[in-house]
Amino acid sequence: MKKRLVALALAASTAAGASERRAAYTIPMVPNHFDYVQIPCRVEGVSAELRCVIDTAALQTSISDKVVRPDKGDERTQIFGATSSADVPSRKVVFTVAGQKYRATCFLLRVDPRQEFDVLLGRDFLAAFSKVTLDFNRRTVTLEKEAT
Repeated sequence: MKKRLVALALAASTAAGASERRAAYTIPMVPNHFDYVQIPCRVEGVSAELRCVIDTAALQTSISDKVVRPDKGDERTQIFGATSSADVPSRKVVFTVAGQKYRATCFLLRVDPRQEFDVLLGRDFLAAFSKVTLDFNRRTVTLEKEAT
């Protein structure tokens, strides 16, 4: 009996220590017609809350050119899809998600308004976290990162 209690106490203290070393941010998914994994976010310089879709297949974050308008000073980047390529503007943008700021170089893309999103958060954004949990039963996204 003593061995079990010691093991449980050790497991509890290890779990408590792990939670102290990580910061976790849980965000409710926003319902939408396409069943995207969508969360709210903000972009520096834009007053409105934006519709951000987590896209695990996208290597880099993209933002609608209606939200951040391209200008002549933007870098140009060649992007490739399965059947085509395009030369698109890109720019460093500061996002706020769950009260936390993130800087990313984003493609500025034309997004069909019927798609009902403003930003695709790609793997470059997701890589800022040590763990990302999509909980479809609770309709939440939890972003965890090592505490600094």
